[in-house]
Amino acid sequence: MKKKIKKRKLKIGNLLVLVAFLLVIIFGISFMYYQNNLKAVSSNSNEIVFTIEQGDTVNNIVDRLEKENIIKNKMVTLIYAKLNNLTNIKMGTYILDNSWDTDKILTYLNSSTTALTNTVSITFIEGDWAKHIATKISEN
Repeated sequence: MKKKIKKRKLKIGNLLVLVAFLLVIIFGISFMYYQNNLKAVSSNSNEIVFTIEQGDTVNNIVDRLEKENIIKNKMVTLIYAKLNNLTNIKMGTYILDNSWDTDKILTYLNSSTTALTNTVSITFIEGDWAKHIATKISEN
């Protein structure tokens, strides 16, 4: 009777070791998959103009990034963005490069200073006529 109990304990112990081993392998493969999908799409530099409109959600933006071949994997990027608080993406037009990794792209899109600006400076002279001001504005 003691032999049966020892055999059962042995079988349960072997099963627990096997399950732990499988969990370590699954975790390792998942981690490698996650890390690989955070890397750059290409090693060659290719600049892409990317525009984010007002009202675009992080999900929509990441979906477009994947479709335009700027990132490798939408789900991995969404997980990374949420884990690293990179979901506050700013509206604007950006020049992205598909040789950048996911962290650099998301950091770039979360910065308020990296979007292209369309500002023009015009100096108005005090006492200038409205028609002269209108001409300066139309020229610029």
